[in-house]
Amino acid sequence: MDQYNLLYGNRRIHRTLKQLGIEHTYEEFEDNHNSVDYRMDVSLPFLAKALQ
Repeated sequence: MDQYNLLYGNRRIHRTLKQLGIEHTYEEFEDNHNSVDYRMDVSLPFLAKALQ
């Protein structure tokens, strides 16, 4: 899982945004911060669209 324990803060942010009705995307994966290249096909287009 998340060897840096970032998921706990991310879960709190997600909960707060949801309670406030702020649209956002939140996903968790059974993986850590190493070898995440397989996620680039999803994350990079998402970020590019958000930055346009």
